[in-house]
Amino acid sequence: MSRHTWATLAKRAQAPISLISEALGHKDIQTTNRYLASFEVSVLDELSIQMSGLVHS
Repeated sequence: MSRHTWATLAKRAQAPISLISEALGHKDIQTTNRYLASFEVSVLDELSIQMSGLVHS
């Protein structure tokens, strides 16, 4: 979990994907892109849930 959090925070801090990829030990940057994209979907899902709660309050 800390690995996922670190990668997500690094991306949000606008760290270069190449550095994130290197830090994660990925040999192919496409692996890193897929890895980060999967987290962004869950972040968007969580935001949608939070916003839905605000609308229904």
